Amino acid sequence: MKINRNQALYKALPDNWISFKKDDESRYQFASRVIDWNTVKVDGIYEEKIINDIIRRIRAFENAGGENKNFDRTNLEQKFEFCEAKVDEQFGDIKCKISPTIFYCNECGLVESFRSIGTAPKCKCNGKYMRQLQFIYSCECGYADGIKIPFTYDKKMGERVEYHPVNTTNRDQYKFYKVSGTSRKEYQIVTKCPECRAVLYPKNAIDKHNYYPQSGKNINIFNKRFGELLKEHKDDTENLIIAKWLGLISKEDYDKIINNPNAYFDKSDNKGVPEEYIQKLVGRGFTRSQAIAMLGGDDEDNISAESLALKVSSLLSSVPNKDILSSDLIEFDTLLYPQKHISYEKAVGKLNQIDLITKEEVDELMARLGISFSQVSQSVKIVNYSYGYTRMASNPSKVASGKKLALNAFNNNGTKYKVFTSILETEGILLEFDKDRIIKWLIDNDFYDDDLDTSDELKKKVFFMNNINLDSINCFQNISVENIITKAVYSLLHTMAHMFIQSAGINSGLSKDSLSEIIFPNIPAVFIYPTTIQGITLGSVSGMYESKMVKFLEDALEMNEICTFDPICNNSQNGACLSCTFISDVSCAHFNKDLSRAYLYGGTIKENGVTIEIKKGFWK
Repeated sequence: MKINRNQALYKALPDNWISFKKDDESRYQFASRVIDWNTVKVDGIYEEKIINDIIRRIRAFENAGGENKNFDRTNLEQKFEFCEAKVDEQFGDIKCKISPTIFYCNECGLVESFRSIGTAPKCKCNGKYMRQLQFIYSCECGYADGIKIPFTYDKKMGERVEYHPVNTTNRDQYKFYKVSGTSRKEYQIVTKCPECRAVLYPKNAIDKHNYYPQSGKNINIFNKRFGELLKEHKDDTENLIIAKWLGLISKEDYDKIINNPNAYFDKSDNKGVPEEYIQKLVGRGFTRSQAIAMLGGDDEDNISAESLALKVSSLLSSVPNKDILSSDLIEFDTLLYPQKHISYEKAVGKLNQIDLITKEEVDELMARLGISFSQVSQSVKIVNYSYGYTRMASNPSKVASGKKLALNAFNNNGTKYKVFTSILETEGILLEFDKDRIIKWLIDNDFYDDDLDTSDELKKKVFFMNNINLDSINCFQNISVENIITKAVYSLLHTMAHMFIQSAGINSGLSKDSLSEIIFPNIPAVFIYPTTIQGITLGSVSGMYESKMVKFLEDALEMNEICTFDPICNNSQNGACLSCTFISDVSCAHFNKDLSRAYLYGGTIKENGVTIEIKKGFWK
């Protein structure tokens, strides 16, 4: 049975169970355990950032109370291998094994167990195909296997004994009975986990609770040289991208450094220029500094790694997570300067021709929403990746059994941890929000009380970099109120992103669950993009941006101010529920945490015994 690569990353990873057909024309689907993928090494991705993301996610999982069962912490950076499905019609991309190997007859009730099987067996009673009993045992500790029946051989009688399923009732649904002559005996098929001794009940083999892939996504940079520089000169390259965003260097100077990096990164007195060439020019009357500059080196007046490092550290001395910050800026820079895009001005020009809407009218609507910049970024490559899995739950802090939820790795012969990837080329709407307005909103709601010159663009950028603690944002828990500025800004952006996704789902023709988000709290900005090939091929997002922009913005602003389940949603769900704010967990960057319409329209949020009062909503 065929499955696309993006679906495979969520549904068909090793140690999961999937429905499988022997061929496309077969009517019968087997429950099958995925054994392995036929893979090839993936090239052309920004591995450094993904590895850092994975390590942070593993630490966040541990901090939330989970058990890191398989990942060896020592030199973890060197132990990941990136791979993707190898397209091979002869051998297939994904290797599966039919499991469980227990089959029953609908007519006579006979149950038989097999060691291994490649197709459905036929029953002796009528020669018809038997049905697979599609139940497995799965445990939070990571163990899983197909169900077993108690025995298939009676030692006293010296012969096989037939097993029949008990009629399905709430009381007896987990039993078989054994028929031997005229006697009948019932046996539970509840068992104990062989690893942690927890009691396990049979579950549908393809129930999603049996398997939660631990996954992430990353915007792939298309400038390979930049990726190489980041590996060779990590700190200096991070300072370079931060300096560019802060306006400490121009885009032109930045591009020059990327294209000719030797002088910038060289720490020697020669600044990357051979000494013999310098001496020849010095012999002709030039100073040493002039000679280095003439030969493409760096003199005291030019930009150097040391000078930028000093400037960045003086502005961002309180930032504990510069590597995450620089990674976000690299991704945002890739979206801001894509290979192709549709500008806001171009889209508004088309709107004016179609609906006679003036730019002033659209500008006013954008201002009400707090949007300072927008465009459609095209030919953007999103790297989706999965590095491990859990069973029965995805969030370790939500496990109610008292046990620790285990994180299991995709291990490759004990040497490398496999990271399964899929690259999606997509388009999406990039929305950057007004820094000045967000800062004033923070002040109005008593989240921030210092004076800040909001007329100075550099100071506003430094504010967001110094006050947003990226380490406090993880996919397993709500952001603590101890980091109230981070929580308020991220929750505001996250809630707005969901409003735009809901609106795009109506106006683009795509389901809201076919759209996803990437959030940049330090910028501050969001990126909304389709996750389906069909949506990209049809140009659903770009078409909506050029022809329905006003409706898209108006619906985002107004559609969910009042929820269908108000006042219950506002009073007991913190203004966030399936009817108004939630989207699919697969589509959400933060598993539907840190969301509330109160951030947009005002209201009260109660969380872990703490009350957050939003006196002034961002959109009111």
